[in-house]
Amino acid sequence: WISAMVALPAVAYAGRPFFYSAIKALRLGRTNMDVPISIGVILASAMSLFETINSREHAYFDASVTLLFFLLAGRYLDQLMRVRARSAIAQLVSLSAEGATIVENGIRRYVSARDLKPGMTVAVAAGGRLPADGRIIEGSSDMDRSLLTGETAPEAVKPGSIVHAGELNLTGPIVLEVTAAGNDTFLSELVRLMSAAEQSQSRYIRIADRLA
Repeated sequence: WISAMVALPAVAYAGRPFFYSAIKALRLGRTNMDVPISIGVILASAMSLFETINSREHAYFDASVTLLFFLLAGRYLDQLMRVRARSAIAQLVSLSAEGATIVENGIRRYVSARDLKPGMTVAVAAGGRLPADGRIIEGSSDMDRSLLTGETAPEAVKPGSIVHAGELNLTGPIVLEVTAAGNDTFLSELVRLMSAAEQSQSRYIRIADRLA
């Protein structure tokens, strides 16, 4: 009876995410992993309570609580990884330049980065972030390419070097020919891949569900 008084409130409280998910799936005419989990937890607790009421020895309150513990641990780790992934995605998006200085017939004008197209010529001053992927046609500089390579040491670039949106021009002005802009840049593809990974089921959930 002491085990029942400890376990039943814990099961009722800790099992709510699984019970709600199972009910929602059943209402839609589907099943998910939370349906057998909920059935198992409820039946184990009910059978244990029945055994306790009838003074029998087969009570498994600890099994229900332990099962929920492992499942909640898996979902907590999954949520933690998703928060970190969302933070990383937000940081990547913040590296996108909002505008660019294009060069046309010797005249420079500022436009939104969304208006850039392949073939345009863009000037990037020292200290500015690249608004698009491209090939350097004028100037030499040191580039912070840690976004691409993970290497924090600056890398020297010169005419002919391939550079990417989000990289930081450190030391000298450069002019580049745009090869990819907007959603076609390497940075945009990286954000899409991380978003897809953040939305997919993590290995912590798979391990917990397999254990369940």
